[in-house]
Amino acid sequence: MREFLQFPVEASAHAAQIDKMTILTHWLMAVLFVGWGAYFIFALIRFRAGANPKASYEGVKSHAASYIEWLVAGIELVLIVAFAIPAWASRVDAFPQEPSSTHFPKFLHPAR
Repeated sequence: MREFLQFPVEASAHAAQIDKMTILTHWLMAVLFVGWGAYFIFALIRFRAGANPKASYEGVKSHAASYIEWLVAGIELVLIVAFAIPAWASRVDAFPQEPSSTHFPKFLHPAR
């Protein structure tokens, strides 16, 4: 996945952690894309007018869609709690000194 997303060279100590979070998010989005695409095709075939000439007013008998929505929300919550919040907290706890906060050569630093 790293090669597919063409991540740049890691230029900071925490770049690997951010890259990992980005990769996990992209995997989740890929699974959701395939799942919702498959459901869309299923719904087009299952509920086409030729197969259902008369409308049904009974409603949904299964709660599968609700369970899937809760599962997706849970995965997103895990991504936020387990990866995003710790990554953010590690960056705001202590700021580096100005000379070590960037990786620029000395000649690019502004004159003091």
